[in-house]
Amino acid sequence: MFLVLGEFSEKIPKVDMVYDCVGYIKEHPGTPVIQQAINMVRHIKGRIVIHGLFEENVKLDLVPMVGKQISIIGSFAFDPSEIKQALELIQSKKIDRTKIISHEFPIDQAKEAFETQCNANESVKVLIKP
Repeated sequence: MFLVLGEFSEKIPKVDMVYDCVGYIKEHPGTPVIQQAINMVRHIKGRIVIHGLFEENVKLDLVPMVGKQISIIGSFAFDPSEIKQALELIQSKKIDRTKIISHEFPIDQAKEAFETQCNANESVKVLIKP
């Protein structure tokens, strides 16, 4: 499960930890998820774990990261040959990554979203939108 963030706004609550399972998809318009995570994570105690992969370089404003004194941690939990195979399947269009998201919920239905994600027979990836 991952939280999709819109453009940064003061209305977005500050959170202790953000898991970026998206990385950077070059066809995705708007602010990269990692920049949104930097903007929304809490001062001092804030942490970001990057698990998603990046399709190309991303330009970031790191001033908020320095000012907030947050930590960014990379996490890689796959064998390199598995990543290569997955990227080849996506590039060849044999797999449509847009179909991976099985459910979308507004943020006020987060409890239902987590319950849906816990049912592996019912969901693949569940998206929560603010």
